[in-house]
Amino acid sequence: MSYRVTLDDSIVYELLLSFLLYKRRKNLKYLYRGTSWVEEVNGRLTDQYKNKLEQFDDVSFGDVLCLIIEGCPQKEDIHSFLNWFEEASITTLYELLAPHFKKEDSHLLLDLENQKKDYLYFLSEWYYQYFKFENIENEIAGETLKFSEKAEKYSPEKMVEAFATGLKIEIPTIKHVVLIPSLHFRPLHTFSIFKEKMFVWYPVNLKESREDIYNISKALADKKRLQILQFLSRNKYKFTDILNYIGGAKGNLHHHLMILRSANLIRVHLSSNNQFYLSTRTEFATELNEKMLDFIQNTTD
Repeated sequence: MSYRVTLDDSIVYELLLSFLLYKRRKNLKYLYRGTSWVEEVNGRLTDQYKNKLEQFDDVSFGDVLCLIIEGCPQKEDIHSFLNWFEEASITTLYELLAPHFKKEDSHLLLDLENQKKDYLYFLSEWYYQYFKFENIENEIAGETLKFSEKAEKYSPEKMVEAFATGLKIEIPTIKHVVLIPSLHFRPLHTFSIFKEKMFVWYPVNLKESREDIYNISKALADKKRLQILQFLSRNKYKFTDILNYIGGAKGNLHHHLMILRSANLIRVHLSSNNQFYLSTRTEFATELNEKMLDFIQNTTD
């Protein structure tokens, strides 16, 4: 199994991710922005927009828009992308999407006209009412240099680990991995998987050691999570294997695993047929020592 890795730092990806995060409100309590972020955003959005968004039930097309962003020839800024997207023909959009779709996603091609209309509206208004005030372009801009420096000495697998800590891609059909720097989803990574291509949003490292130390300390300060780490250090296991060993409710185990993931203490192994396994990142013990020293010696109030 082999794949190539590239980086795409277009800010348009972050526009899309932040919109989907607000709409779905999934895993917010495990992110640095937290649940209070929704309240902050609500204060900026108009009632008309919020009402329309509430009635917009099917956002599955948002998961494949990364293919359109990647193929857009004018994505250096959000204005350029939105102008291109508005003018793009349905044939153009179809040609960008269809070659990468799995069979189960092909239904998304049946209503491209309305999908385009909906997302042009929602992403445009999301930008004007919320995103343009974030001013995060500079924090993402430096990622290209970091990628170039590592690409000279790292294998593709190590590149993925270096940026999306705790992610192991073991899907034989994947030939191309696109890394995308993200701020809204920190400290977690997220991804979209297609036939031979995979997009991975990884958390930009802002050198905020307080957040890292807090997350690790919180993850280790629980007997059940320590038990999970011990179990996962033996091998990689499916969720049901961990549940059978640990016991308890599924929701409680999911909560423990998300806390461990947000602290980069466990690794997610992606395999064929949408299966994933988990194992302990034993490297975290050495990393924790380095983070503690950096925190103690260099962090100021």
